[in-house]
Amino acid sequence: LERHAQAMESFNKALEADPTYALAYNDIGNILMQDNKIMEAIDYYKKAIRYNISYTTAYLSLGDAYTSLGDKANACIAYKKAEALGDGSAISKRIFSCN
Repeated sequence: LERHAQAMESFNKALEADPTYALAYNDIGNILMQDNKIMEAIDYYKKAIRYNISYTTAYLSLGDAYTSLGDKANACIAYKKAEALGDGSAISKRIFSCN
């Protein structure tokens, strides 16, 4: 938990410097997922996508978060967007569950 707090502080400082820094939003979402704060993580993944609509990793993370909630429909939307952006290797197993 100490490391999570330190990482969150670093990412929040990065966002103070650049509120459009998509990577920081995604990484905060990842920390929130590890803390089982899935709905909060989803909000951060969506912010990452808002600031970088081509950020494949954020779509994959969003899909994984929705999967954790059992929301297959939204998970598949996110996974298919990641696939459309061209990250076939990371998406292949995830997208299989959408078919």
